[in-house]
Amino acid sequence: MAAVLLGIVGIVLPFLPLNLTGIRPLIGLPFAVAGLACALAGCIGNRRAKGLAIAGALLSTLALAVSLMMLPQLI
Repeated sequence: MAAVLLGIVGIVLPFLPLNLTGIRPLIGLPFAVAGLACALAGCIGNRRAKGLAIAGALLSTLALAVSLMMLPQLI
């Protein structure tokens, strides 16, 4: 569940209409990395909610991709 929430926050936060000049591309990276870590921890072992962990991994990967695509704006 945490991986899904972190992935959603990592996707949505860079697109909010806030004055995030200079850090907009970087704001989603910590959430994406933390979401991936939680998703990998959820996939390992004998757990019931592996589907939720996989969904969190996909959302966190998408958040990481969005953040990396926005990174050239800093240069």
